[in-house]
Formats: sequence, structure tokens, C-alpha cells
Amino acid sequence: MHNLNLQRLDRMTMAHGLEGRVPFLDTDFIELSLSIDPTLKLYKTFGIEKWLLRQAFSDLLPQEIVWRDKMEFAQGCASSTVLEDHANSCITEQTLKEAHKKKLPVSTKEELFYYQIFRNHFTHPDAAALIGKWQGTLH
Repeated sequence: MHNLNLQRLDRMTMAHGLEGRVPFLDTDFIELSLSIDPTLKLYKTFGIEKWLLRQAFSDLLPQEIVWRDKMEFAQGCASSTVLEDHANSCITEQTLKEAHKKKLPVSTKEELFYYQIFRNHFTHPDAAALIGKWQGTLH
């Protein structure tokens, strides 16, 4: 998760002075969830994904939200392409081609967008080597 969703969330929110939260990774929540009988968390027990979580929020959220079909987080919050669309509007094809000629460790406009933000804030030549995705790809 740290090389994908969490890193992306952290980079993009911090780049704009925001702090994202991932409530299901809270240690108290994890401890609580580990203390629950595993059969209560299985699809086959109730015939629906996340039944226990849905029950926990059934009196706090509208029923159409609680019982809707399961979907990915980005899709569910309607943000699955917001950052990609923004990056695509900021980075031209020519800029991406130039990045490829320079052998930068990016393959899409979105990756180049994040890479530029990172390089703008961390100018030391070795800084990018600290990022798992970029380790060993830079000279």
C-alpha cells in the first residue's frame, strides 16, 4: 500500500497543504477488528461483503449508502480520475516525450506530474533514490 495508494494520497494532499486520513488503518481500529470473531467478517456468513461494518453504520448513514454494492474507494468517492485528469491537463505530450528522452523514471503524464512536484520540493540529487519506485532508476 505504501508504494501506491497511501503514497499517492500523501503526496497530493500535502502538495496542497491538506492532510488525508485513512481511518481503517488506525491502530485502535485494527486491534478492535482483530478481536472480532473472523466468521462474522466472512462473506459466506451473511451473503454480503462487509456485513458487520454495514450493520455498525446502519443507524448513522442513509440505507442506500449502507447497503449499496461494494466498490473501490476511489470509485466510491468519485475521485478515481480527478488527480489523473489534473495531471493530464498540466503535462503536455511534448513534455512527457522530453522526460522519456532524459530517461526519467516515469511512464505517464500523471507520474511525471508527481515526479516534478517531488523534484521541486526535494532538490538534492539523491532524494529520489529514497522512493521505492525510483530506487536504482536514476543516475
